Amino acid sequence: MAKEEIFVPDTSVIIEKLISKMIREGKLKGKVIIPLAVLAELEHQANTNQTEGFLGLEEIKELRELAAEKKISLE
Repeated sequence: MAKEEIFVPDTSVIIEKLISKMIREGKLKGKVIIPLAVLAELEHQANTNQTEGFLGLEEIKELRELAAEKKISLE
């Protein structure tokens, strides 16, 4: 049985949209786990009108869409 790769990105990786880029390029397969602390930080930044927060939340949305297309597993 092959081991599934697991990726746990930090806030900066989410903001830079690196995960979705790597998935689209076929460089990342497996499971992406977004820590609650990362999500909370992005929400806080968005709530205080910081661009980084909105960019990060857009990336989360993109990752959900990729997960729906079965390109990754997202938790």
